[in-house]
Amino acid sequence: MKPNDMKTYEGNRGIASLFLTLALGRTNRCFLYQQVTLHDPRLQDPASRLRDLATPCRTITPHTLLHEGTFGRVYRGEYADEDTGTHTDVLIKTVSDQASKLQVSLMLAEGTMLHGLLHKNVLPVLAAGLDNLKQPLLVYPYSNKGNLKRFLHNCHQRGEEQYTLLTQDIVDMAIQVVLAMLFLHSQRICHKDLATRNCVVDEKLRVRVTDNALSRDLFPTDYYCLGDNENRPIKWLAIESLQHKQFTGASDVWSFGVLLWELTTLAQQPYLEVDPFEMAAYLRDGYRLAQPVNCPDELVPRPPLWSTQNPVQWVPGTIFSEVKGHGREADHSHPSNAEFKNGGASPPLSSTSSWRAA
Repeated sequence: MKPNDMKTYEGNRGIASLFLTLALGRTNRCFLYQQVTLHDPRLQDPASRLRDLATPCRTITPHTLLHEGTFGRVYRGEYADEDTGTHTDVLIKTVSDQASKLQVSLMLAEGTMLHGLLHKNVLPVLAAGLDNLKQPLLVYPYSNKGNLKRFLHNCHQRGEEQYTLLTQDIVDMAIQVVLAMLFLHSQRICHKDLATRNCVVDEKLRVRVTDNALSRDLFPTDYYCLGDNENRPIKWLAIESLQHKQFTGASDVWSFGVLLWELTTLAQQPYLEVDPFEMAAYLRDGYRLAQPVNCPDELVPRPPLWSTQNPVQWVPGTIFSEVKGHGREADHSHPSNAEFKNGGASPPLSSTSSWRAA
């Protein structure tokens, strides 16, 4: 069959741009596509950020262990602000006494990358307990459904806690990630590791993008070392990031395309059957993620909306009109509001495909 006869994504940037342009229509800003230089706060000495964040460890109390890796730990706990006397539910990232100095340093550099940024869809670190530098504590505002990737996995499960996500929920979550990334890029920050594992969600499906501190340890199957002594999220990276370690606003957009695929598949692993060492060649040959079986066709752009190489030239209002029916104002009875769950009437979810991009 010819590629044009197949239901397939024409590359991650295409599907990402649909929602980016939708967000641009709301905000009338286009930082993601401006030719501006972005920077990575992780490459800077975090000492000044840590001084701003420092709080006595007595103010931080871990309670419930939520997620555990080889050395990384995430707790639900409590933070006591000694200035105001308030007690707040928080998420706490820390390490065991088995963590190396390098692992601790990396956690602090990555965990403070969003410090000082205020946006409803961004989750920066709130405070840092540094009394014990071998096991520092990073404190974040609490989101009661926790990590977005784990939440999506739980949506597969049956039981009282099961969420049945509709198309409009998926789109709304995607738009929230877009708004977060528009903000980060407006602050000249390149995320470099955008994925559902680095987002959190609450019971109202409010999504917030956060840093990637401890993600390599907590989600080891998402990272691979290709002989360069560095674990990287290979299957979320644009080809220029894979080959040359070049990161830009455009590479964040590529990662968002994979994140969107994660949303529609309830966090299945992208490119599951592709060897990590073959990813660069796979992308160079034109292969891309396939449209998930239960993803409505309306979410997949059609030419000429995404045939252009320059999404900035698109008219935001046109694309907003095309997909706004999937937003919160959508009619719940609309047939495109398919249920995203395991079982029921929904067909099985697809992984990747050998289909070539058109």
